[in-house]
Amino acid sequence: MQRADLGSHRATPYLRRTAVLPAAALALFVLLAAGASLPQDTRADGESVTVRLTPDAYAMARDVEALRTVDYGAFVLLELSPDAYDDLRARGVELMRRPASTKLLLQGTTIDTRSGSRRELATPGVWGDGFHLIQLIGPAKNVWIASLEAAGIELLQYYDPNAFLIRAKPDELAAVGGLDFVAWMGPYLPEYRVSSDLLTRSGRIENVSVTIYDGATNHDTVGATIAAIQQLGGILVERGSARGADRFVTVLFALPATSVRPVARLSDATWLNFRAPFYPDEDEMSAQIIAGNTAPLNPGYNGWQAGVGVTGNGVTVAVLDRGYDT
Repeated sequence: MQRADLGSHRATPYLRRTAVLPAAALALFVLLAAGASLPQDTRADGESVTVRLTPDAYAMARDVEALRTVDYGAFVLLELSPDAYDDLRARGVELMRRPASTKLLLQGTTIDTRSGSRRELATPGVWGDGFHLIQLIGPAKNVWIASLEAAGIELLQYYDPNAFLIRAKPDELAAVGGLDFVAWMGPYLPEYRVSSDLLTRSGRIENVSVTIYDGATNHDTVGATIAAIQQLGGILVERGSARGADRFVTVLFALPATSVRPVARLSDATWLNFRAPFYPDEDEMSAQIIAGNTAPLNPGYNGWQAGVGVTGNGVTVAVLDRGYDT
């Protein structure tokens, strides 16, 4: 049985926990009591299955031939062949089947990480400096993150499942390719960096938000990228700034639709999307001025509203604070 890093290190916040709702459990009980069958196993023939077991359940499954075992202390993840999975189910071992972690979905593109490029990493220089995607064999452990950072890898953003956007040099990538907790690595291609909504637009797009990596120590990468976008016809509207340890700056442009893909190919541009125009909130007094209720101008306008037919009858209002759009 192959075991990968069996230490009981606590998982980092990257581990996403799910809760089983009592209502869902009750509904399942009702279905079973009525003689309904559970959903059919939808895995493809020969495809491996990942399950989560409690320590007690794992004690009953130690003799099962697992393709991969990852022990988190509070639970154990097993990657099993179809036969081994069926064996555990036949034994009645309590387990939770996990969604397949061999696919990354990026802007309409599905990456099958089972056919990854990890073997190519043994040869420095296959990929240049820049952004890459890395997928781990399970939810990140603190010790894994520390190992990556020690190798010079900069973890920039999380992608589900168990993947990160990273910044690294070829020699750093080659070293990381040999780590046993790394399942797959691949380049962060330009087609992954553009919102699908943005690609449907034509002409001059007034509000294109471009996220730029700000990681240079000896030159202004943000300024250089802005200049390159301007060379492609972009008009600078607004420049943000990095916050705290955040390595990204968001810049707003008016940009020709024909320049969207060329901008995505710039080395330090990581994400492009359309930002809807922002209209500032109107306060009560401004709304009354716009409505022409200026004689007299004061908040006591119930009578005036009734006079113009605004009574509120048949109207349902939802009151939201500004947290709803964040």
